[in-house]
Amino acid sequence: MIIILIGKYEYPILLNVIFNIGLMFTAAVGNILIIFSFMLVSSMRTTSNYVLFELALTDLCVGLIVHPLYILALYRVYKKKFLIVKS
Repeated sequence: MIIILIGKYEYPILLNVIFNIGLMFTAAVGNILIIFSFMLVSSMRTTSNYVLFELALTDLCVGLIVHPLYILALYRVYKKKFLIVKS
């Protein structure tokens, strides 16, 4: 996907970065709320909610690890393209 965006347009890269920043914060806050509610409310500790708890943990890891790395990669692509245009 990055290769397609490098060629012609700079705005899709910036929009993708902005979208992923918002998605990263939304995923982090939402999953933290789910994890805390699972830990604090003992009636939520059912078998099916354990699956949701594990999904929230893995999604939190994606939101805190994968999204920042993807944003950094997009920023580097944008910065490299911008420097090539400048010179």
